[in-house]
Amino acid sequence: MKFLSTLFIAISLLFANASALHAQRYGAPTGKTVQAGVSIGASTFFGDLGGSRGLGAPFIRDLDPPVTRPAIGAYLHYNFTHIMGIRFNAFYTMVSGDDALGGANDPSDLGWSRKYRNLSFKSNIFEVSTTIDINFLPYIPGSDQYPFTIYGTFGIGAFYFNPKALYNGTWVELQPLGTEGQGLPQYPGKKKYSRIALAFPVGMGLKYNFSKDVVFSFEISHRFTTTDYIDDVSTVYPDPAFIYQAYDDNTADLITALADRSDKSYPQATAPGEQRGDPSDFDGYTFAGIFSMSWIISKKGNNQLYCPKLF
Repeated sequence: MKFLSTLFIAISLLFANASALHAQRYGAPTGKTVQAGVSIGASTFFGDLGGSRGLGAPFIRDLDPPVTRPAIGAYLHYNFTHIMGIRFNAFYTMVSGDDALGGANDPSDLGWSRKYRNLSFKSNIFEVSTTIDINFLPYIPGSDQYPFTIYGTFGIGAFYFNPKALYNGTWVELQPLGTEGQGLPQYPGKKKYSRIALAFPVGMGLKYNFSKDVVFSFEISHRFTTTDYIDDVSTVYPDPAFIYQAYDDNTADLITALADRSDKSYPQATAPGEQRGDPSDFDGYTFAGIFSMSWIISKKGNNQLYCPKLF
């Protein structure tokens, strides 16, 4: 975390200095504006569940198109130079994963364990974040002289998630159950995970001035996170005996049923202590194909808000 914070500050200072030098050399205007915008697009999940066919793979190699879901957002964007701006974002989406969509049916094939595991989930994601936009070309919202740019974006945020699984026709919250033995005295090192985590957006996009008051943009950005439990899967299978010792029979039945959803044809594969997930990689999610429309609500030299023309 300390390294990420230091890197974030260093990159910000580097681009701020580059922006000042560019303005001095080419005489480009500062381009100070404030925009308010809305976004619509899609999201996809990268974690332990679902993914591409066969054995799980890191990041984009594990893309699973069937779990792509709609995403919406809103933001306030302050451009303090023609090269750099800062955004305050709020996003909502739903992510999901399903082992039935990947893996292999034959036990001799790579990825069979993924299919046999048979886990699935869905979770709402509510995110707030602050991102820095770095324009690769001089750009001023609403300007005819500097009407478009490709840009990079990075930042930090926080998000809330709440994984659920379908059980007997009802969506059940998984975090309170401790499906990997969290909260049991026999596993003192396993605490129930927080449903709030940090996210680090990194992406690229394109901005274009549709009019003097309206800006269109298109962006793809990935969220690196600090949790491996967006899908409620990370480590190993718990011992059902410990669960029945800690809970009443009905609750224990529910926990054990959701912890191990295989068909039990190979019980040794889901025995206590066997691998259920991969704790070496945190989960993540990507906002892909995010289309945004923003309105310029304040310009340099005019501190008063005004009502822009839509088109």
